[in-house]
Amino acid sequence: MKTSIATLVTILISILSCPAQDFKFGVLAGLDLSTTQQTNLPDNLSEFWDVDPMITFNVNGYAGYKNAGIWGISVEPGFIQKGALHKSDDSKARFQLNYIYMPVLGDIYLLDKLFISVGPEFGWMINAKAKADDYTNDITEIYKNHRYELSGLIALNYGLNEHLDIGIRYNHGLTNISKITYTDQLGNVTGESKEYNQYFQIILRFRISK
Repeated sequence: MKTSIATLVTILISILSCPAQDFKFGVLAGLDLSTTQQTNLPDNLSEFWDVDPMITFNVNGYAGYKNAGIWGISVEPGFIQKGALHKSDDSKARFQLNYIYMPVLGDIYLLDKLFISVGPEFGWMINAKAKADDYTNDITEIYKNHRYELSGLIALNYGLNEHLDIGIRYNHGLTNISKITYTDQLGNVTGESKEYNQYFQIILRFRISK
């Protein structure tokens, strides 16, 4: 955790010390298709783990730098809702996992207006809620030991004009948000299943020069 914070501080200092004419800031918003992935789920339990993607959103600030060549770097602190739609019998519940987070991205320009972005995403879960038609429950306690999240992000972006970008993104968790350990009747560990966030995202970003 301390290493991650030190890395973020170093990146921010590097960006803010860049020449003013190469520095841009702004805001972005996204429409997300979020779900979770459960690994190593035993066959006899797979029928109880039934999730669908759900539509969520994100809102971010933006600060970035582009050199005279083909690369740049950016940070995007903001808020995102992750999670999935859990199904049980005839009912469905939205497991809404709310994060403050910050993607830190390296940008590579393939063309003047077309560029890819790759990098880590750092997140902290603020709270978690299960919502259905007839109830809302706070389920933050379920994730109390996994509230810090590190994930990886890749994006394809296109500059519509000098100030407006559109992009598509994919993100997958590198650290798990929950873990289940399975044991036999004697208490011996027989396996372990972990849950990871993942999402697809469409973003619109407005940029202005410093």
